[in-house]
Amino acid sequence: MSIQSVSRRKPGPGRPKRGRTSLESIQATRLKRAKERAAVFAALPDDALADVAMFCIVMTWSRTTFYRRQAAGLLPAPVNHITGSKRWRVGDIRALLAGGKE
Repeated sequence: MSIQSVSRRKPGPGRPKRGRTSLESIQATRLKRAKERAAVFAALPDDALADVAMFCIVMTWSRTTFYRRQAAGLLPAPVNHITGSKRWRVGDIRALLAGGKE
């Protein structure tokens, strides 16, 4: 068997097709992950720290919107995490959700 013939095998039953994933599949996966992270957020104590991804999921913002609002000074001050990344207190995010900046 040559290399070329191996890479051109047709998918049989039980073998996934190679190639691009459908847009609907990608969106469904993203929605599932967002719901999982939102459930995790709901269970966190107020002094826990959340990263940018969780912040955006909870607020239903894109990263662009997040950084635009951060530059405008509309977000609570971040906490410098030990890894060098910035995190936000869950209590501050909840206060922002409630309608006020802390």
